[in-house]
Amino acid sequence: MRQYPFALVTGAVYPGREEYTMNREADVRWFADFVGNSRWRFAKTYVESYPHEYTLERWGDSDAFRTAIDCIERWGVVEPFWTSRRKYLYVDDRKYWHMGNVSSANAEDQPTLINRTWLEVGRYREQAKGLGYDGEVLDRLVARWNALLEKARRGA
Repeated sequence: MRQYPFALVTGAVYPGREEYTMNREADVRWFADFVGNSRWRFAKTYVESYPHEYTLERWGDSDAFRTAIDCIERWGVVEPFWTSRRKYLYVDDRKYWHMGNVSSANAEDQPTLINRTWLEVGRYREQAKGLGYDGEVLDRLVARWNALLEKARRGA
């Protein structure tokens, strides 16, 4: 079973940091460095609904990945997404969330993926263009993204 260190709760040292202070500002700076150094892939299967990117634990340092999950858990805010509630960490014009249950005893249920999206989803226009959307079709797609996200936020 994968064990998450819960460094934010225990005061453990972060990978690449000499000391831990339980300071939101320092933690978010660390998180921003983590995401800046991580590999991200556009989720092509969600281009027509909820454009976002993701990174996988297996693409990088597992300890740093788990610490990033801890940051989301500690400093994220709970918001609705349709009928579910998720914890989101807002950093540099994006929001981040993980999929999985950090407290599960079953390793298969624990997070191995972190998602992110621009707060202004229209910034994914270039990725959609790369998938063949353009002109009026692209404009309608961006309008659809915004409408769906607004409904999801309201839980409608």
